[in-house]
Amino acid sequence: MSSPTSRYLVTYDIENDRVRDRVATLLEGTGWRVQKSVFECMVDADGLERLTRGLTRELERGPGGNVRSVAPLRDGLSFTFHVDFDNLTDREVGLLLYSLRPTGRFRHKVGMGKPIGLGSVRLDVVGYFEVDRQERYTPAGLFARRYRRAWVPLDAQPADWPDPYAVERSTAEDLRGTGSWVDELRQGFRGSMSAKVRNALERLGEASFEPGQVSWPLVEDSDGETKSFEWFVSNAQLRPGDRKTLRPIQERGWPRLPRLATPRRRDR
Repeated sequence: MSSPTSRYLVTYDIENDRVRDRVATLLEGTGWRVQKSVFECMVDADGLERLTRGLTRELERGPGGNVRSVAPLRDGLSFTFHVDFDNLTDREVGLLLYSLRPTGRFRHKVGMGKPIGLGSVRLDVVGYFEVDRQERYTPAGLFARRYRRAWVPLDAQPADWPDPYAVERSTAEDLRGTGSWVDELRQGFRGSMSAKVRNALERLGEASFEPGQVSWPLVEDSDGETKSFEWFVSNAQLRPGDRKTLRPIQERGWPRLPRLATPRRRDR
């Protein structure tokens, strides 16, 4: 029986023309092109090892090249993590809670596939557990419960939390849905924000928000797939007063950065 195959996405941004051509030729023999610098490959474990070796060899032959392997994750996976913090004010806690979940439909972008639209994740705050460290290390505190106050939403599923959270799991069973102070901290910070900043930020993370074609800022005659660094180089060569910046997000339409002239090469 043949080994099971998996689908891999290979994307690259290579400045050197010769190295880029060699990489494209190698990938054309293994998979199929979906964009100018993006290939899909169906390979088994041995094929993946051969492909990685071949890419590494070609990139190491070029100036300043490197290769990174990224394993895509299927849709619908769930991960559990926690955020530790010390000595935050109520306003700072409100900022932390807001940044994790600005709106119910907000999706953060993580991972190395962000430039091609991948990596949307929803962050759910499933518990808040607060320790009073001064009280914790008093004679009475040594025998008291660990958390001074805690909060768990009504729809949380503590039974599904992994074993490292056993203490929080047992605490959560007694606290499900108690108190509204966590949401008050979050809403308090949200209400103190500039309305323009808040609306722009929350619109960016809307799962249904489609800004149109997404690409790096472009220079003249650029195809958007190669040499994605050139706009930034060109912008840096302008006089400080002429340099371009992002424009405010509008309710309709997506402001694009203007195309710039191809940066001049400087002799060394």
